[in-house]
Amino acid sequence: MGQRGPARKSTKAKKQTKTKRKDRRSVAESVPAGVPAPPDWLGELARQEWVRCATELVKHGLIAEIDRTTFAAYCQAWEEFRQAYDVVQKEGYTTVTDKGNVIQHPAVGVLHRAQDTLLRLGRQFGLTPMARASIGTTEKEDDDDPLSELTAKRAG
Repeated sequence: MGQRGPARKSTKAKKQTKTKRKDRRSVAESVPAGVPAPPDWLGELARQEWVRCATELVKHGLIAEIDRTTFAAYCQAWEEFRQAYDVVQKEGYTTVTDKGNVIQHPAVGVLHRAQDTLLRLGRQFGLTPMARASIGTTEKEDDDDPLSELTAKRAG
């Protein structure tokens, strides 16, 4: 069962809406400057996903060293997804048993479980559009945006 109530806002979102209070600062929001190192046991595809995603997550302050295990599970799910996908592409969605029955290929089940894990854990790190919208990281700020300059001039 999921959490009740609306999703918590990030510190960045609270600053934007001017609802941030110093007495309610989260210790979990302090993020190291560098990308956390991936665990040694991750496979090659999982390591590639780690570097690709962690770099962006650090930029947005969405990952810390303490998140290493959960993020490793996400990356491992990515590797399982890709491996199962490759098997399904090569061997098809169905297979024939020794008795001649056509059944779903076992890799299809692995593919679906890995996909569910990717989506579930990806939401925790803001890796879906809806998750990014709920924590206020959907758009990069652009200082040279003429529309925002125009609206700022009209408002002030």
